Amino acid sequence: MHHTAAVSDIWDRAQYADGAPHEVFAELRRTSPVHWQDIPGQEGYWALLTHEHVDWASRHPELLSSSEGGITVEDMDDAGLAGMRQMLLGMDPPRHRERPACRQHRLGPL
Repeated sequence: MHHTAAVSDIWDRAQYADGAPHEVFAELRRTSPVHWQDIPGQEGYWALLTHEHVDWASRHPELLSSSEGGITVEDMDDAGLAGMRQMLLGMDPPRHRERPACRQHRLGPL
């Protein structure tokens, strides 16, 4: 995977000091739309940078789980992971699908 020094570290928080680095993400979407990002002192992560890839990942929870490792970039301890799994974003199907149905009923017409 080839990428330049300017776009090789989307983990570096300094890049976000003046707002989102849109040009960095635009370059990555062109050159490395499924981008591996190292994180100092812990496991890295794959950044999916196009709608097509995010959509595909959302349809394959057996391969890419929100619940197993969490939804944050940083590693979570057991208590944090347990709490995160109670949020809709941290659930995988079928549990994920059960929750929106009950909320949809509440949000519908009275």
